[in-house]
Amino acid sequence: MWSRSSRCYKVQPLSAFLKQPPPPPAPAIDFPKANAELVKQNFFSYIDFALPVCPAGPEEVAIRAKLASIGIGPGKTFEMKDLSLEHKAAVLLGMKQGRRKDREVSHHRTKEHQRLEGWLALLVTAASTVVIG
Repeated sequence: MWSRSSRCYKVQPLSAFLKQPPPPPAPAIDFPKANAELVKQNFFSYIDFALPVCPAGPEEVAIRAKLASIGIGPGKTFEMKDLSLEHKAAVLLGMKQGRRKDREVSHHRTKEHQRLEGWLALLVTAASTVVIG
């Protein structure tokens, strides 16, 4: 509430404003330690962690299906060791191409865009390179 007199804003949860019980608290998220080197070494573990808490937009449905086909995504655990030699090579090639694409576009992007662009390019390239029949 605001008026020109001595009143000021009142901050309250939506449930209090609506006079309803508050929702249950969100479950705790056990975030893994992350830095550039750890992410580089365990890239797919971080993707397995991140995808369940990052709902797919309509533009990501196809790529999420490709990722799921190689064991990446909610309820899945990607294991590079479980892939055939051909698929391992394809994943590594896709990651290399994604990193190259990230470097190519980085001079046109802000730091935040660079991180997002590289992450998405790496995912798209890796998943597009691997075709599991």
